Amino acid sequence: MLAEHDPQFHLNGGRETSRNLWIAKPAAKSRGRGIATFDDLDKMLDHCDAKTGGSGALWIVQKYMESQLLIAERKFDLRQWVLVTDWNPLTIYFYDECYARFSAEKYSDTSESLENPFVHMVNNSIVKNSDKFHAKVVAENGVEVRAKAAHRAAASGGDVFRELIQPKMIEIATRALQCAQEAVEHRKNSWELYGYDFMIDGELNPWLIEVNSSPACDYSTKVTERYVQKALVDVLKVTVDRR
Repeated sequence: MLAEHDPQFHLNGGRETSRNLWIAKPAAKSRGRGIATFDDLDKMLDHCDAKTGGSGALWIVQKYMESQLLIAERKFDLRQWVLVTDWNPLTIYFYDECYARFSAEKYSDTSESLENPFVHMVNNSIVKNSDKFHAKVVAENGVEVRAKAAHRAAASGGDVFRELIQPKMIEIATRALQCAQEAVEHRKNSWELYGYDFMIDGELNPWLIEVNSSPACDYSTKVTERYVQKALVDVLKVTVDRR
């Protein structure tokens, strides 16, 4: 019954297999600092209290996606750049490419693994510190993504990412900005770049995990070096040359 009314029901992996996992994130931190995964409410509250230290800092708690697409047996997300050049009327540029960020170690949802950030975190600032980190695997993840997409495309007779996943990502990005449109005061001759983080579930549906202002533009991997160099040139073409 619930599955008929809750579009996120299957993300738990099914009622019989659900681990009831949750992820807690400090609202004002970046690069994966303070983020942890839990299957116990008391442990999560203790973690947040300990990390907050009585400062009253805000936390974001999200249901963990248990039914997720894995590549090379690893968790991954997609970092997608979205450029806003005007809020009224809302003017959005969705960059045509994105890149994948992978965990350092193979995915597991056991209680023991929840304390291992190298299993559940994909931030490069975290995964590079794992003694099981394989730079070649992570550096070539773009090849891995394309290979899997090509396999699915051959089986379906089409481009799964372009035809199925990306259109939904564009719609989600647009709806998220529309939700914030009335709360943002637009400044003339200004623009802002956002980094959207998506995960893909087992049915190839994209889900928005978070939106980052001022997304990282450092060359953390060879993949991001190519992406950032190319994307920033295109950002300047839109924000400077077209004006």
